[in-house]
Amino acid sequence: MKKLGRCLIASMVLAAFWGSAHGAAAPASKGLKPAPSAPTEGSKTYLVLGAGLDLPGDNWQAAYDLGFGGRVGLGFRIGKDLDLELALENFNFSGTNLAGDISLIDLRLLPTLRWRLGGDGIRPYLTAALGVDTQLLFSPTLSNVPFYLDGAVGAGLEFKISPRDHFFLEGRYNLIFADNATGTDIPLLAGFRFGLDGGPSSEPTILTVEIKAEGTVISGFESANHKFAFRDKDLAIFDKIAETLRKDPKKKLLITGHTDNVGSWGDNRWLSQNRALWVERFLLKHGVPKGSILRTEGLSYKEPVADNATETGRSDNRRVVIKIVEEKKTGN
Repeated sequence: MKKLGRCLIASMVLAAFWGSAHGAAAPASKGLKPAPSAPTEGSKTYLVLGAGLDLPGDNWQAAYDLGFGGRVGLGFRIGKDLDLELALENFNFSGTNLAGDISLIDLRLLPTLRWRLGGDGIRPYLTAALGVDTQLLFSPTLSNVPFYLDGAVGAGLEFKISPRDHFFLEGRYNLIFADNATGTDIPLLAGFRFGLDGGPSSEPTILTVEIKAEGTVISGFESANHKFAFRDKDLAIFDKIAETLRKDPKKKLLITGHTDNVGSWGDNRWLSQNRALWVERFLLKHGVPKGSILRTEGLSYKEPVADNATETGRSDNRRVVIKIVEEKKTGN
């Protein structure tokens, strides 16, 4: 079981570095792909609830079986990809030795730094913790409450279930520094992180629509918000687009999302693609025939139209462009 636990943690660490390396790459866009979970979404404060088992390692009494327990804590976002979690863990062990039936309640107070990596689909992360461990030992002849220094490193995978909430799988290699020995164990947990502060703004961002040389340009996107709306006066532009496409089936739409260069390529590709998909859904509801959309894609910060060194330039680059093109038929 200990080997299995070490293998699981090693697999999560490899997944974390793989996700980080691939999330930072700048691949060429090849049309519509499913939008990954948003790494910059979510709450700045969240509740952590988890449950799982603990594999006893070196210098634990051989009498102990698997420990069962869980974690409760609070998490705080302290950087773009860095969280601080204050967690209390409790694992219960039982078994028998020469003294008879014994049980151990292992309580840990572990301030933990969590470094979130990547941003496509499943989100990997690494952890490092340093705190206090106390063990309540109960047997027919012994009862004591020692306190030890506790340190741990680990890795996990996080799955978005809503803009604020996530499901996680996590493993750690834990070291307990006792008086004359160092004990090890491997906690494996599954649980949830529930946002507490409302996450993204509930009020929609009002977008601006303009006709420019590159096409119909929608701007006004704010990175902190993921809800959008249009002014009534701009809806006439979309009415005209829908009418043009209905009259001429040969005409098609190219919808491309663009961002500024703040953040990683992977994060911005998600933002640009998700906004382009939002515009596509809006157009379909507004009367554009489904077959008239040739391609929808996110280009991250690949094609800026202004200087990203200024706030005005970054605002201009956060846009979605709708272009009407003539579909070219190929054949013999």
